[in-house]
Amino acid sequence: MPPRPDPRACLLAGLAALAVPPAAVGLAVTGLPVWLGAAALALGATILIARTWHQLPEAFAMPVDRYARPLLAAWLILAATAGLQVARLSHFMHDVGRADCSVLPDREFFRNHACLSAYTEASRLAPTGANVYDPKVYEKRKIGRLEVDLFQYPPAFLLLGGAFNALMPDFFATRAIWFATQALALLASALALAVWIGGPTGARAAWLIPVVWLSVPPRLTLQLGNFQASAFSWSIGAMLLAAAGRAGVAGALLGFCSAGKTGPDARGEHRPPAAAPGVQRPVTPAWLVLVVFATQLLALGLNVWAVVRRSG
Repeated sequence: MPPRPDPRACLLAGLAALAVPPAAVGLAVTGLPVWLGAAALALGATILIARTWHQLPEAFAMPVDRYARPLLAAWLILAATAGLQVARLSHFMHDVGRADCSVLPDREFFRNHACLSAYTEASRLAPTGANVYDPKVYEKRKIGRLEVDLFQYPPAFLLLGGAFNALMPDFFATRAIWFATQALALLASALALAVWIGGPTGARAAWLIPVVWLSVPPRLTLQLGNFQASAFSWSIGAMLLAAAGRAGVAGALLGFCSAGKTGPDARGEHRPPAAAPGVQRPVTPAWLVLVVFATQLLALGLNVWAVVRRSG
């Protein structure tokens, strides 16, 4: 009977099956065929796993080591099923015309909706003086087959969309990169959190990661490009960085999450009134938005640093 592989290597292989398809979609923006990128990434992941699996705590082999082959085989089937679902979604994120590969393909709203479009379009319209909180601005506006979503975030969130537009004017290239970035960050933060927890509890959390990816909400959030996925992963990362004494970076991550997802304008409660006919609305200077946003980051960073220093 051939020797049984270490369960920790199998764990990383299963998680790699969730990481390779989104990464291949992001890599395809460079012009590399998706299949070729996926093959190269799979080979790289195999080499990396072979060299690093032993760095996982020994406790991470326990959840399946106790029941040996049957449980490990069942988990690999579960991970492969989750990987196929992610690959299916990745096909749609690479080719918007393949709506049949989307999450909930029978729902027209989700086939044609993209929260990411609100970030990029609002950032493009803001310098023109348009009221980005006015729903009429987005009426009948589309990018390809995707409908442009309403912008319902604080003004500081315009910086993210502005960065997207500056780096990648092509929305569908931005969509692919954002999908890959959010998917990989969510997967990495989940594994990092499990390692940080450690022991049997952390091990169980790591082995249950594919179950999370099998559920609809995480995959649908990644499909829509909603920032919620990054808010989760960045907040977990901020907590781990703060625990490691990197309070400044932790505060910056938490600061962006709080400035981008909370505040008086988060749901449009303080939309500016419509300008009178013939009166041009004053445009808030970009430097002022940046200063306010940087101040929020600094304040939160100092708070996190102070808490970590007291607890240390």
